[in-house]
Amino acid sequence: MKVKMVMPIMLFVLMTTTYGQNNSKNSANKPSEMKETVKNYFMQLYSLDYEKAMNKNLAKNYVEHQETADFSAVGLKEFIKKRVKKYPDLKIIIHRIIEQDNYIFLHVEEKISEKLTFVHGELFRIENSLIVEHWSAIQKHPKKLKSGRRMYDGQGIDYSKNSGLQYAELTKQSYLDAFTLSVDQAVKVIDETTTNRYYQHNPSVVDGKEAFMKAPATLNKISKIGLKTTLDIKMTISEGDYVVTFAYFRLPLIAGNSVLFDLFRLKDDGKKDEHWDVGEKFKKKNMDKVF
Repeated sequence: MKVKMVMPIMLFVLMTTTYGQNNSKNSANKPSEMKETVKNYFMQLYSLDYEKAMNKNLAKNYVEHQETADFSAVGLKEFIKKRVKKYPDLKIIIHRIIEQDNYIFLHVEEKISEKLTFVHGELFRIENSLIVEHWSAIQKHPKKLKSGRRMYDGQGIDYSKNSGLQYAELTKQSYLDAFTLSVDQAVKVIDETTTNRYYQHNPSVVDGKEAFMKAPATLNKISKIGLKTTLDIKMTISEGDYVVTFAYFRLPLIAGNSVLFDLFRLKDDGKKDEHWDVGEKFKKKNMDKVF
């Protein structure tokens, strides 16, 4: 995957504030200081000024959970150095920013070319205006999309809503139930907590609640041949009408051991109306470092 440099490095970084564009009510909401800190850091990080970004924004006790960054600030610097050299024309587009307490989550499109895009889920913990901890999942965007929806497009965050915080626990539990309850019980939970249209941005799944309701039966069949599926949600982050879950996910023969971020946009009654996810495999021996 190495690319020889034949032209001077030109790095274009683009910020699309989807969270302020997709709902007219959002335009009056000024981004918080934490949002601005993380947004500006991440935009600068994926540029030739990555060292300046790190020196300015990372705390001395910074903890890195990204496996491809070798679990260290030094490793992160090397990861970014190689990436901007390999992809000199990459563009970073931040589609969603979600804040709760001292955590910030970014939903990011990393556009390399018309034919190559990566999608990021990036989670940061902030203390005293500095980034002290970071988790990440980076996934290559596939060409085939069953629903026709990309892994990053769709409706932005309505910050005037409160359904995310109000129904965060219900969203988490109903998601877990789909993996842990009996097939009939899981289907009932999905039916009660999901809209009929359920817009789907997972590239392997079509739109609609009916498609989601087929998942428990599929998981049950997999379990009967000794392949146990695991979903261990480590954290939820909620703001506006969004809930993000951060989890360890394992689907034998398909997903392996993975870091998984799921984004759910909720209706006012708490029903899940739209879904995105970003996942990245990691080595099992690094479980404690990744989480």
